[in-house]
Amino acid sequence: MIVMLSTLFWIAITALATVVVALIAVYQSYLFRVSIGVDILLKMEQRFESKEVIDVRKGAVKALRKYPVKALAMEDRKNLERILSFFETLGLLVHQGSINKELAWNSFFHHFYGYCVSRGSSYIAAQRKKYGTRYTEIFWLANEFDKLEKRVGGADIDLTEWDSFLDEEESMK
Repeated sequence: MIVMLSTLFWIAITALATVVVALIAVYQSYLFRVSIGVDILLKMEQRFESKEVIDVRKGAVKALRKYPVKALAMEDRKNLERILSFFETLGLLVHQGSINKELAWNSFFHHFYGYCVSRGSSYIAAQRKKYGTRYTEIFWLANEFDKLEKRVGGADIDLTEWDSFLDEEESMK
């Protein structure tokens, strides 16, 4: 009887240890995923603030100042498309769970909103009308960022507050 209880005791201990190891493995996997997401986000921030992308952003500003009143020159359109592509990629990475939504919001809300919602929305809408699936991740991310903004107590977005956005972007060095 004692041998049987002793055997059951060790089986229970082994089972418990197995569960603990499995939980630690799941937690380590979660930490690894968060770490990778933060690394991706920091690299995106670094890229967005690089001299090359700042020059592209200035070109995108030119495009946004002209659109829809004037037809866009090829270079202006290309610059705007590159910036929107950057945010489309950000949206995809957030949507797929590679980057935490709140971290992305904290890092990119101002620029995302300036380029994609307040100033670029008419261009994006025209592109989505012409090509149905274009900028779907920007559209998704805008909705998610709006939810976050409201959850943290932000007021409804007033588009007039974005009047100076293009000036700020254009004056970057």
